[in-house]
Amino acid sequence: MNEWVRLTQRVAWLTPSEETDRPGLGYIKGSEASAAVDGGNSLKHMRLFLKHLREERLAVPTFTFLTHWHWDHIFGLGALDNWIVASEETKKYMLPLQDQDLEQEIRESDYQIKEEFTDEFDVALRMPSIVYKERCVFDLGNLTVLAQWVESDHTADCSVFFVPEEKVLFIGDCLYCGADHGQYYLDRLRYLTLLKTLLRFPAELYLDSHRKPITRERLRADLEKVSRIAEVSVQYPDVGEALRFLEAENRFDVDDDVAFYLKAFENGEKRNRGFTGNP
Repeated sequence: MNEWVRLTQRVAWLTPSEETDRPGLGYIKGSEASAAVDGGNSLKHMRLFLKHLREERLAVPTFTFLTHWHWDHIFGLGALDNWIVASEETKKYMLPLQDQDLEQEIRESDYQIKEEFTDEFDVALRMPSIVYKERCVFDLGNLTVLAQWVESDHTADCSVFFVPEEKVLFIGDCLYCGADHGQYYLDRLRYLTLLKTLLRFPAELYLDSHRKPITRERLRADLEKVSRIAEVSVQYPDVGEALRFLEAENRFDVDDDVAFYLKAFENGEKRNRGFTGNP
C-alpha cells in the first residue's frame, strides 16, 4: 500500500509497494521550483503521486531526478511534461528501450513488476533532457539538491540526490546487489566504499527506494557489521565455515542477512576471477 508521508517541512515520500514492484517516490519543494525523485513503474503509479500533490496543494514537479534506468523507476515518466534529470550513463541505458517490445518481455517474464500490469500496460517513456557526468547542483529556491553518481554493483548508473538543508539523501537502489548469470553478487571493496561514501554526506535520513527510511545511526551500524562480515569472508572463503566462525565470535546475531552477504561476497569474488559457475 503506497502511503504519502511528510518527512520534513520540504521533503515528502510516497512509500514503496513490494507486491507490484513500486519504488518509493520522493518530492522536494523549493521556493522557486520543485522536483520528483524517480518516475514510477507505471502511469498509474505516477498519477497516484500527482493525486497526492493535488490533495496537499503542492506544485507539479519542475524536474524529475532519476536514480537509475531500471524499469520500475522510469515507466511512468510520461505522466509529466517536465525536465528529466539523469546521469549520462542512465540516459545511455534508457535510449535502447525505445526500440524494445517491453510489454511482451514483461508479460512473458516472472518479474515482480508484471503484477503492476494485470489489466493494461500503461507505460510512457520519456528521455532525460538534462544530463550530468558525475555530479550537478540544482537550486530550487532556498533549497539545494546535489546529484551525484556513485559506484554500485546494482547497476553502473546509480545516482544519489542530497538535500543538505533537510539532511535527506535519496539513495535509490544503490545498496542492492548485482546479478550475473542468475547469481547475485557484491564486490567487497566496492560495497564497503559505497557505504562509506553515503555516510560522508551529512544526512540524517537515507531513503532507499524499496525499504523503510534508514537513519544515520542504522547505516553506520550496518557498515560496522558488513565490514566484519567482509573480513571473515576473506579469512574463511567457505560460507559454512564463515558462518560457524561468526556464530562462535558472537559479535552480532548471525541471521539470514549475514548468510546473504557471505554468499554475495563469495559470488563477487568468483565473478572477479572470471568464474560464474555457468557454461
